Amino acid sequence: MKSRILACIVVALPVVAAACATQPDFLFSDDLADASPDAAGREKPPSDATVAVSADAAESDAPADDGPTQESMDEGGPDAEVAIDSAAAVDAADGGETDAADGGDAGPDANDGAVEVGCGPIDTITQCGACENACYSLHGTPLECATSAADASTCVYSCSTGFADCDAAPPNTNGCQTQTTTLTNCTGCGIACNTANSIDAGCGATGCSYTCAAGYGNCDPTPPNAGGCTALTTAAACGSCNNACAGGTSCTLHTNTLGNYHDCYAANVHNYTTAHDACAAYTGDPSPDNCQTYGCSGDPNTWAVVCSNEIGGNPNACVCWEYVGGEIGRYDTSCECPASFDPTWQ
Repeated sequence: MKSRILACIVVALPVVAAACATQPDFLFSDDLADASPDAAGREKPPSDATVAVSADAAESDAPADDGPTQESMDEGGPDAEVAIDSAAAVDAADGGETDAADGGDAGPDANDGAVEVGCGPIDTITQCGACENACYSLHGTPLECATSAADASTCVYSCSTGFADCDAAPPNTNGCQTQTTTLTNCTGCGIACNTANSIDAGCGATGCSYTCAAGYGNCDPTPPNAGGCTALTTAAACGSCNNACAGGTSCTLHTNTLGNYHDCYAANVHNYTTAHDACAAYTGDPSPDNCQTYGCSGDPNTWAVVCSNEIGGNPNACVCWEYVGGEIGRYDTSCECPASFDPTWQ
């Protein structure tokens, strides 16, 4: 009996050995622990069956690889160092935009003035308010890029003589663009010369200048003299800029064949002033050299006239207005004392 049992064992052993040789190796948790680096000398290389089973499990049951977790990086393994270095490289390539968006430190220039991404500070005379917004340097010198209370960057200039910064709206990069020697901007921005009632007008270093039409005068020439030519028909300027009517008298228009004029006397009042005014209105020259007083020779009553001077080829010469004598209120056009047949003047 005993011999039969041994025979069975001998016969069965090769079968069991063959069956065991064909069974796959399985990886258990104890094996993972034994395969750790701390278990030196106990790690068993996987068989082909082990590799096949592990690959199938990776395809079907393993979760997607989301990269190293915070826990693995905190444990300080070699993979954690690689992950940290990669994150730093990404941040550097992005220019720190993630940190800036999170409200972090925007970099070393964060407190050095206004900065626009891509061009640097935008509060300089070469970049004022925006990239490449340069303050204009023709006809002036840019001094600074100032920031107002409204946070609008604006160029500030020192303009050359004859130019001004008349359009200073931010960012004011057009500079000292306005010439100040024109009739619309005379010595300054918006100072316009009043050319009404003027034959000719100009603008110089001190302001406007005019050639006034007849009956008008430039009575307020104080720089910049923008007032122009005003009518000489008021009590303040009657007939001329400096002839003011006193005592409440009015400025009266005198109508005559030789020319109309204004003075502070009523019509048909004849005296030296009215005779002189008549001469000035006719000749256009009120100077004493042009309108002179003469006495009529041979007249026992010493008649007096104001005559326009014939010196210098005056085309309006030799007209005499009598204001004292027997023919008062008459005028003569032949350099003689008026006679009774000569016309009258107001």
